[in-house]
Amino acid sequence: MLLPVWIGSALIKDSKKQWDFLVYASLLLMIVPVVLASIRTNFQPWYVLFFFPFVAFSKKLEIMIGFSLFSFAILLQYIPFLYTGNWNPPIPFILSLVLWVGLGMAVLAAVSTLTVKQLVAKRKHSTVQ
Repeated sequence: MLLPVWIGSALIKDSKKQWDFLVYASLLLMIVPVVLASIRTNFQPWYVLFFFPFVAFSKKLEIMIGFSLFSFAILLQYIPFLYTGNWNPPIPFILSLVLWVGLGMAVLAAVSTLTVKQLVAKRKHSTVQ
């Protein structure tokens, strides 16, 4: 799955652009197997373990914050089963709710972080002039 990314990164001459391409393309391509596995069965929190190395090498704060929040939120998926001891309804609905709310909070946190970074950079740029 990631072989085209490694071949594509070898074609890029600039080492910083090569590294960024490798990390972000790998991160995006790793989403595909997680989505496919989640469609086939239900989403399991351990699927996200494959993203950790790529997020760790990402130097973008908004990706790290969003992923950290999402990984914490999906750990909450174990709580309904531990509380009830079964997978009977309404547990599947609760698991879906936890997944989508966690993903929404992660995206919101990442966008908020990016917006704050841009506003701070704009303010620094305007005070320098």
